[in-house]
Amino acid sequence: MGRGRRTSGDSAKARRNTDPGFYINLGGAIRLAREMADKSQTEVAEHLDVTYQQVQKYEEGRNRIPVDLLTRLSCYLEVPVEQFLSFTTAPQTRDHHELTRLMAGSPGRENFRLLALWSRLHDRELRSTLLNLLKHMTEREDPEHKERI
Repeated sequence: MGRGRRTSGDSAKARRNTDPGFYINLGGAIRLAREMADKSQTEVAEHLDVTYQQVQKYEEGRNRIPVDLLTRLSCYLEVPVEQFLSFTTAPQTRDHHELTRLMAGSPGRENFRLLALWSRLHDRELRSTLLNLLKHMTEREDPEHKERI
């Protein structure tokens, strides 16, 4: 074998060295977009012509989603493809880490629906009123756990 020449073994080795965290983050972004669009894994699977188990594996980062399916998914969920990859370029701020912790601690449709609805609420005064209401409600339930908002 000549110098600089690649073999199929080299390609497989390079593929194995890909950072698995990338696909875990990509899968998380896919799941978040799906949940915010209020779609089930079964609905997405039917649209992509794969099984719901395959969608689960994409979302968990266990399988790599082909680019053509990722573009079809972005159209179906009505989000730009770049949104799925935003974790690669966005600075990881304290707020981002806090949001990730909160979502991981209590995943579910309610959290995603809340975020989706919140993102559609643009009136600053109304947002402030809602935050104060939530703050007072949580303080009533757990008076010892007062957080600053």
